[in-house]
Amino acid sequence: MGVSIWVHLLPDKYVFQRPTYRLLDAFRLHGLDLSLGTLTDGLKQLEPLFTPLYDALVGHSQEQTFWHADETRWQVFVTVEGNAGHRWYLWVFPAADVVVFVLSPTRGRETPDAHFGDDAEGTRVVDRYSAYQAMAAVQSGTLVLAFCWAHVRRDFLRVRKGRPEHTAWADGWVARIGRLYHRSDERRNATPSRRPFRGPGRRPTSGCATTSRPCGPNATTS
Repeated sequence: MGVSIWVHLLPDKYVFQRPTYRLLDAFRLHGLDLSLGTLTDGLKQLEPLFTPLYDALVGHSQEQTFWHADETRWQVFVTVEGNAGHRWYLWVFPAADVVVFVLSPTRGRETPDAHFGDDAEGTRVVDRYSAYQAMAAVQSGTLVLAFCWAHVRRDFLRVRKGRPEHTAWADGWVARIGRLYHRSDERRNATPSRRPFRGPGRRPTSGCATTSRPCGPNATTS
């Protein structure tokens, strides 16, 4: 069973991504009238109780060898030294059975470096954000980056738009990636009692086999 937890409750403003004042408004509709201070003080008392669990999940995540990763900006109204504004970043590191969220005031390589360590080994599926490429483990070659198909697909669309002579080649790869998406949809829709994705004489990886062909602009795209 996959497990994820975000213990940074941001007790001054947010709970589960909802502003606390909105929660208080909802509580009042049910007859519960609480002050903002009561709620935020209570959350401050709860946060340390989750810290051991969060640390255990982080440790389990660091033991994996295959992860996804992404980050997005996140408004945090907390003043910290070295960060003049309120723009923070929420990072997410999903693995097979654990998902770790890290709230950081920086979008630099420091956050993924701190989570994975300089000696991390394995593969990370990411976009082309430069912080991932600058990670110590990536630079040393122990951590390999695999760019997600959505971003790779955009590369071929750009080739198609800017290099008309390679249109057929680019379209061929876009079609192959489309077949991968289709296979992924089939896999997600399959249930334990039905096996449409593993039909007779059919392998789950059959949709991926086409991507192993030559990939130069002069290669065929059957």
